[in-house]
Amino acid sequence: MPRSQNHIANKTQISKSTELITEKEDQSFVLKKGEREKEESFSAIREGRENLY
Repeated sequence: MPRSQNHIANKTQISKSTELITEKEDQSFVLKKGEREKEESFSAIREGRENLY
């Protein structure tokens, strides 16, 4: 295999792995956002209950 082709193959490999990494980061960000929203709604529910009594 000529060096240039090998170099191109390595570049594609690298870009693919970076795409995977960013995808994972996006998923964990969405997950954290969801958990934050859950906590916010729980605290809102707690405040609501306190207001009822």
